[in-house]
Amino acid sequence: MATALLGALLRVAADAGCRAVLLEVRASNEGAQRLYEAHGFKAIGHRRRYYLAPVEDAVVMRRPL
Repeated sequence: MATALLGALLRVAADAGCRAVLLEVRASNEGAQRLYEAHGFKAIGHRRRYYLAPVEDAVVMRRPL
């Protein structure tokens, strides 16, 4: 399901003329990070204390289209 949703998002973004997609993911969510990497996303930075309950950093990921 996650792969289908991500694929649909990337198609819609490309059709809309976007040049890249950015996202944030919890630093502890290694499964999601692997999914995004499998679809061409690369980690480009971190946002400190981005998430609440619990407080956690985010990994910023980018994929060119």
